[in-house]
Amino acid sequence: MEAYEGFKRDRLEDEKPKTQFHDKMTKKRLKMFSDIRKKPSASNPNKVILQADRKLFAHMVLVAESCHLQMSDVLSHSLGPLPWALANGDGTLRKTNKAVLARELEKQVLPAETIPGPSATIIDGMSLVQKMKGNDQTFSQRAASALTQILHEGARSQRIDVVLMFLVAKWKTPKLRDRLNDKQLYVTSEESCLHITKDQWAEVASLQSNQEEADTRMILNAAHAAEEGYSAVVVTADDTDVLLLCLAFYANISCPLFQNCGTKNRVRSWEAQSLEAHHEIRAFPRSVRKLGQSGELSMDLFKKLQAFTCKLYTVSTTTEDINTAHHQLFCTQCGSSSLASCHHASLQEHLHILSPVEHGWARNDDGQLTVEWMRGSPAPEAVLQLLSCNCSRRCKLLECQCMSSGLKCTNLCKLQTCDNQPQEEGLGMMITAADLTDSETED
Repeated sequence: MEAYEGFKRDRLEDEKPKTQFHDKMTKKRLKMFSDIRKKPSASNPNKVILQADRKLFAHMVLVAESCHLQMSDVLSHSLGPLPWALANGDGTLRKTNKAVLARELEKQVLPAETIPGPSATIIDGMSLVQKMKGNDQTFSQRAASALTQILHEGARSQRIDVVLMFLVAKWKTPKLRDRLNDKQLYVTSEESCLHITKDQWAEVASLQSNQEEADTRMILNAAHAAEEGYSAVVVTADDTDVLLLCLAFYANISCPLFQNCGTKNRVRSWEAQSLEAHHEIRAFPRSVRKLGQSGELSMDLFKKLQAFTCKLYTVSTTTEDINTAHHQLFCTQCGSSSLASCHHASLQEHLHILSPVEHGWARNDDGQLTVEWMRGSPAPEAVLQLLSCNCSRRCKLLECQCMSSGLKCTNLCKLQTCDNQPQEEGLGMMITAADLTDSETED
């Protein structure tokens, strides 16, 4: 916006502009999305500040190999200013595909063949509407179509709960209530919940809630249905968050809890208790619950959390040391973003949940909380010394550290116009696309 205002002011608005419209424009270093986060200040000379670039990881590996360092020791560092498993290059938290977790949980469990009756079905109303077709329908037609779909989803249940549905005003009308026959319909809208039958409708005080998320409202309605005496509760949602909530709260619900996943003829039902009982990492929740009970993190608990983290990356692994897992994943040619966090560098900081400052968080110069991704050096000292050169006029073979090590200069070097720069434009490291994995070249 600033560049546009300057162009308009200098070339268009003045009657006799000093700069003509077709004059050459000077190059401006405009802020990009990667500049949203402020760069860390260099006020502390002892703090090593590196440019956050995933190619930096590959370059550090090349430097380490040229120094003939032990790779298992090198990979005990993060090889970058941030742990790539937890953070993006701009300092934001890395997001992963949650659906992978659901598939891992479902792998070793057979779908439920029968569901006890009488049962109740819980449906995410907004998810149902988004899947519906018919953009040319009126509001009344959409309400009737949605009710038809809901009755189909809960055909085997005597009670149907629809969470966060804006069509409740239409469903209260006698015309649509007649279609319920003997079914009980509970519909939540904003903070209230209505109980609708063929003959009447009324508000349910015990289901009033100000929870904004449909996921948690579904668990609340599931608990209410269990208290009403139903033999089973079926949650219909193809959502990993809902699956995890079912696993977390099934012990507090007094009847079997199931989740329906899939579409059309590929619908499958999973019982929450079976998913939790058969999974290989079922013993770890007991360790996780101990977090926060004490101000100190015991070594025994930390070892169990390391083993849990190793299982998250490779379920079948017998490794319980995060540094060893980091090295093993590297040897299988995983990308830098697929490697586990380092033992002492970032995993230990990630586990602290006490006061934010000094326990995984730090305050920047503006007083805002920022993630303290790790402590200690991001790479071995031998690697850091050879990572860049300080040549001021020209890079010469005997004087330039990069050339002496057989490496190309990088954008971390002081001189950016030497003859030792990579030939390919935009490539800041001495690597080719073939040297990187798919996860590192996807950008």
